[in-house]
Amino acid sequence: MNIIKTVISLIILLSSIVCFSQESDGKHKLLKDFHFFPSFGLSYQNQLVGEAGLLYAKGTPFGSCGGGFMRKFTGIKVASEFNFDVNHFYIAPKIAWEVNLPLISGRLSIIDYTNFFYHDLKITPEIGITYGGFINLHYGYNISLTEKTNNRIPFVGTYRITLTINLWAFKYE
Repeated sequence: MNIIKTVISLIILLSSIVCFSQESDGKHKLLKDFHFFPSFGLSYQNQLVGEAGLLYAKGTPFGSCGGGFMRKFTGIKVASEFNFDVNHFYIAPKIAWEVNLPLISGRLSIIDYTNFFYHDLKITPEIGITYGGFINLHYGYNISLTEKTNNRIPFVGTYRITLTINLWAFKYE
């Protein structure tokens, strides 16, 4: 219940920043070149999993208005997922292509889950909602590329819900 209160408080805070901020005299422009930005997240796939990485992204105006919060971000993400279970620890380096439209976002990832004995390679398409590319809530499906033998990491779920915070949505030049 506390996590829900925290997320709602964060959304209200971000809304107030966007709603009450004033437009400058044209000195600040939306990013037109690719830049590196930190990205953090939590997902649930049979257990709680953390994520930390870098996003190499570019923002462009969206639609005829082309300003304010209506923008599109696309980029490549290099990150690592990790669980919090000491007895069954795994880490998962991943590379992903991410697209954020004003309200809809998607991501396609290649993830290598490993417990340092076995590797479980998965392709993960995700789709969800976004708050201007800053906060993403995705639903995804892990498609395993590893044979159905003892080589799979047993604690990685097939379905996942991911909450990601990209610290690039408000970056201006």
